Amino acid sequence: MSFFDRDPGKYKGPAESLVPRMSPFELCDGPNLRHPDDPLAAPFSGVFQLVIELTDGAWTSGSCFHIGGGRFVTAGHCLFFHDLQLMATQVGIVNATGDGTVTDVFQVPQEFVDNDYAESHDFGCIDVTDGAWPLPDFAFDLWSATNAELEDKENVHLCGFPAPYPGDVMVTTGSVRKGHVLLGAQRLRYTMDTLKGMSGGPCFTNVDGARLAVGIHVNGDCPNGAVRITADIRAWLNG
Repeated sequence: MSFFDRDPGKYKGPAESLVPRMSPFELCDGPNLRHPDDPLAAPFSGVFQLVIELTDGAWTSGSCFHIGGGRFVTAGHCLFFHDLQLMATQVGIVNATGDGTVTDVFQVPQEFVDNDYAESHDFGCIDVTDGAWPLPDFAFDLWSATNAELEDKENVHLCGFPAPYPGDVMVTTGSVRKGHVLLGAQRLRYTMDTLKGMSGGPCFTNVDGARLAVGIHVNGDCPNGAVRITADIRAWLNG
């Protein structure tokens, strides 16, 4: 059996279900989740489903996005599980066609391991060895935007893979200017709809044609939320 032929009897639900404060399905303002016209075109080609293996072959799912050089960003709770006090054993990174690779090289901040309420540290990174898999052509840049820079944005998008639908990438859009996205020092809160399994997906906007990630989706509890990419988080993820 390959890594991707998971035993359905050992499916534990998406990673968010292991965090009690998170709700299963948050329709805040919609429904406004939609399928992109072409899930293999940028920027959606840079977003992936995570198949996360836990102990004893149990598994769950989440989302991640590519930032270049074989490094992928996700939510910390997709990699470290406080209820088990364990890291995942390995993860599969799967694109919208079902093609993917497996790695056991990933990390989360020590602050997140030490404190399950350290929401501002709920992020992590995954590395894929060069040559192990055809890396995506597209990569998101990380933007530690100021409030003024974000307040000028008409559209902020959230993209991820709702579980347990392999290949079913979805996107939702809101506006900072219209109040759909609220800005905090360490968090972004938004009324865009989310589903379980989208944790770890990028919250991004467009600047002069470039797609820039400004947050990492981690919270499905209306208003839904993301860890805001600050200068320190950007340096950690790029490190």
